[in-house]
Amino acid sequence: MDYSNFITNIGQWINRRHGEADDIIAQQIIESQYEIEKKFPLWFLIDEYTQVIPAGATSTKLPNHIIRVLDAEILDSNSLSYPLMFGTPAIIRDRYPSFQSTNPIKDRPQVAYAMGHVIRFAPQADAQYVLRFWAHHHLDPLDLTTNTSNVWTTTYLATLRMKVLVDLEAFLKDDERIPVWKTRLNELLDDLEAETRDMENVGMREAMSDTEDVY
Repeated sequence: MDYSNFITNIGQWINRRHGEADDIIAQQIIESQYEIEKKFPLWFLIDEYTQVIPAGATSTKLPNHIIRVLDAEILDSNSLSYPLMFGTPAIIRDRYPSFQSTNPIKDRPQVAYAMGHVIRFAPQADAQYVLRFWAHHHLDPLDLTTNTSNVWTTTYLATLRMKVLVDLEAFLKDDERIPVWKTRLNELLDDLEAETRDMENVGMREAMSDTEDVY
């Protein structure tokens, strides 16, 4: 089901069959989608990324759709990997007090902290490195021109539909089906939470991606 069809589908659920609520529905789908994704690091929301760290760098910016970095390492010019220890800003100040001085220590980045979408690390890179990290992220933002569909599993799509319907409560006002939708939404959120727990087991991510229906 693509984005346009989903808008139409929601319109049918709320008995707006002639496009009179399409703009409201379209925006609510995006907002509801993002709320669900922030809460549940499902298998299709976790991926591996790499970014080049140029010589002299002390920070790098993550893509805006990243929610949380799960693990990270530094690769040198020989593709050997080294751990990158994360902590609070104090980890850099305590271990590398010359970090922002005119003559900072230069070496392979070894400690880091995240502030928003920026990862700051020390020592200052003495050569070019690669940051490889695994992250929980949002799906690509939906729109009707450049990106009309996303990877939606059966459970996720049903959850998103119910969440959109419930989140439209202020618009729908006294629709008698809202309590039913809320109950169903809570059941589906429990299913997603269980899916997230299962994914923590070794090999579960691969098994889920092989067996879960994808639309």
